[in-house]
Amino acid sequence: MSETTDLLSRMLNGQTPVRRQNPQPGQSEWYYIDPRGRRNDFTLLTEMNTIDVDSPDAPNPVLGTAAPATDQQLLQRTADHLYGEEGHPNYIYLDTKGYKTTGMGANIDNWDDFRQVKWQENWPQLHDAIRRKDLNGIKSNVHRRDVGAQRNAWAAEQIDKINGW
Repeated sequence: MSETTDLLSRMLNGQTPVRRQNPQPGQSEWYYIDPRGRRNDFTLLTEMNTIDVDSPDAPNPVLGTAAPATDQQLLQRTADHLYGEEGHPNYIYLDTKGYKTTGMGANIDNWDDFRQVKWQENWPQLHDAIRRKDLNGIKSNVHRRDVGAQRNAWAAEQIDKINGW
């Protein structure tokens, strides 16, 4: 199991505390996700109950009272949570590491990754342009009237920089 997967597993099973970035009045800076709080296998992370603790060293008072989630359940909850937090943008943006990305964390910084993205089916011209590796066709299909010239120029520039074309 990767280090990240292991950390997520411990957090979602209430074994590792989580730090709140902006605690609300009455909330602790640290909390555990309550493993008893899931209503079913597909409960979103944001819908799970939490248990406030005073410090990152404080034990989870209910640990051991619920069965751990399976890897598949953890992956589904994480994906659902990210979708709820990030949405599913249908345009290209730079992620926190500077990689060209679309959707929910779909890295499209090179041709192989770009062509694997499951673009919305209502973009047949975009699909055709991608199959043909037609950068101008791709740019015209990602051009949006509702975002302004600066964003569209940036998107076109990012498409021009796709590695391996």
